[in-house]
Amino acid sequence: MSSVFISFCFIKTVTGNDKYVTGSALYRVKGDEDKFREIIYKGFTGTSETLIMDFEKDSIVLVIGRYVYEENVEYVTLIQTVPISYSSDDSTNTQEDLPYSSPLLIYSAPALTNSYKSNDEIGRHSFLMSKKLYNGVTGKKNVESNIIISYTNPNGRYNSLKDNLKKTVMSVIGRFKIGSHKRPPHIMASDIEWNYAGNIGESQSLHSSNKGKTKPHEDLDNQLDIIDEKYAKMNSESLKKRKLNNFIPKSKSSQDSTSSTNLNDVILQIRDGETTTQENSDVTIDPPEMNPN
Repeated sequence: MSSVFISFCFIKTVTGNDKYVTGSALYRVKGDEDKFREIIYKGFTGTSETLIMDFEKDSIVLVIGRYVYEENVEYVTLIQTVPISYSSDDSTNTQEDLPYSSPLLIYSAPALTNSYKSNDEIGRHSFLMSKKLYNGVTGKKNVESNIIISYTNPNGRYNSLKDNLKKTVMSVIGRFKIGSHKRPPHIMASDIEWNYAGNIGESQSLHSSNKGKTKPHEDLDNQLDIIDEKYAKMNSESLKKRKLNNFIPKSKSSQDSTSSTNLNDVILQIRDGETTTQENSDVTIDPPEMNPN
């Protein structure tokens, strides 16, 4: 599984038949606030192996499913559902009845080599992961998925992580949060594992220990905003470099297209830069031929 969502959800709507169930649900954004986000879910129930238990509108359900974030909409293809609380004639559940628990996301994807940032001033290091996913709710393939991973580095125990991003597949689990201003989602990692490409049997685990006093969610959100700004600045600086290196005048439509560069362009540039470096290393230049007198 490349992207697995785990959270308690309040079921807003539910429809379906003997083959599938679909609808919308709410989850609590943070474990200490009454803020909620909506997911669109779909689960296939037509086999005897299904782990999707029946649930009703206005019920509280533990939801586990494959997650895709596309155009500011959150989709979850159900893997398992565990009903926690149903409404009754005497009382009706509301979204405020959700447990005060933050959502989790398990995410496995290649890390982008040049995306590492130390963020020493806030004590959280970060890098980008990117992968194309399948949206089981809509049936859409190759949905671009980018995630910002941030983690703490107590006593320098993760100093080697930034040197292991190249040609590495990372698996991360942690508190999940949608970034602001249509920026990529965040995972505040509590555990990171990685495998070198071609060495699947060899893995290392980096456990993010939270010993000592836990920082309030407000502080964490402020830290994530700082990380967001750094990746936005990374996008802006990349755009300036492209303009400085461009000696061919562009049409107005081309300039407008360039000015709308977003994080996906930066990711593509990172990938292209790695490819170009490899290609340049393979080029040899023959010496000029000498004409005999």
